Amino acid sequence: MNLRESFFHLYHGLKALEFQTNSKKSGDLTYRDLMYINLIMFMDDCTVTKLAEIMNISKPAVTMRVNRLIEQGIIIKQKSREDERVNILMLSPATYARFGENDKRINHALAKICEEFPPEDVKVFARMMDRLAELFQDPNV
Repeated sequence: MNLRESFFHLYHGLKALEFQTNSKKSGDLTYRDLMYINLIMFMDDCTVTKLAEIMNISKPAVTMRVNRLIEQGIIIKQKSREDERVNILMLSPATYARFGENDKRINHALAKICEEFPPEDVKVFARMMDRLAELFQDPNV
């Protein structure tokens, strides 16, 4: 497989994993709710502003959705330690337990990669994934 084919093979595998996990547990959540949950789960110091920037939607729209998810007990807000004016978004413990299955499967797969490949290759692969993540977040691409 070439790089493009390998990337899409991985991407579709991750999407299938996400669908399998979420379809069992989503209940009355929308696909957009699930996107919020996934972004909040894996983003460091997630805020409404960061979500709005990444999703390329308005802060008021994000705030409305976040407030609804807070009312449902899906996510919680916590004041930042560095700046009390900033609210950090995170999943409630119950939500993390509900949707954390992907974490277990991903951790298992990554452990297998670390067992099967030399540490130098794993470091290069990690740098490549970090770079891809940066490129995907660039609004000018």
